Order: sequence, then C-alpha cells, then structure tokens
Amino acid sequence: MAQEARVHPRVAERQGLPVDPHRPVLQWSTHDAYSLFEYAIPPETNGPPPHVHTREDESLICLAGRLDVHLGGTDYVLEPGDYLFLPRDVVHTFKNSYADEARVISVVSPAGLERYYQALADLPAGPKDITVLKSIMADFGIVLQLPPAVS
Repeated sequence: MAQEARVHPRVAERQGLPVDPHRPVLQWSTHDAYSLFEYAIPPETNGPPPHVHTREDESLICLAGRLDVHLGGTDYVLEPGDYLFLPRDVVHTFKNSYADEARVISVVSPAGLERYYQALADLPAGPKDITVLKSIMADFGIVLQLPPAVS
C-alpha cells in the first residue's frame, strides 16, 4: 500500500510555479546550483526504469494529477501540492497509473541533468541500443537498477 507523500505548506498554497513547460531552467541561469524541469506524464504511462543518480539530489512537486513514486523500498502517491525529496544514491522510479495526466516540477541539484537529456535527444531516431543508453547514463552518473532476468 502506498504511503502519503510529505507536503510542503508553501507548495500546497501555490496554484503553479513560474516555469516554461517547454524549456528547463538552464544551469547557467542558476550558477550551476540547480536545474528545474516540468514533466507531463500521460495517463497510464510508466516512467523511467529504476535508477540511481550518483551526482545529484532530486525533488518532485506535484502540480496536477497523481503520480506513483517508488523511492528506496517505499511507495508514495503524489497529489497536487505534494513534495517528495529523492536523495542521490537511492533507487527510484515513477509511473502514472491513473486516467488523468500528471504534471510535476523536478528540481535537480546540482545542475547538469539537462545535458543528459540533450545527449538522449541527440541519439538517432528509432530503437535504442541498451549498451549505448547505459554508456550515456554512466557519463552522467546514472545507474540502471533493473531486476535480475527471470530464467
């Protein structure tokens, strides 16, 4: 059963944050302190596979919808206004199991994760080679935590 996420009172009071959903806050505009992204997760959509960031901490702030987040060994359900801190070196993933789109703000500190997303975007169209993806992830201190293969 999922646990309630921790709520930051000032976040719950806001109806939104000043962010352009089409463009991240780039690291140079924050003196490399953090990067900020807005994610729109379509209904009934899995997020990334379980993974660990070794270089940065991440925070999620739910703006709309609901999002299931698995962090360490604990499951959370984020709802509008909820805040969850995802420390580095802790495995996590998320998914939208619900009928409505979920929107979250992700704050990553220190900055630099936007370069990872750019490296992924620069890959040729079509199916991705997992060894190439793992290499790019390693370049940015991200480690997949896939379950062992079932034989």
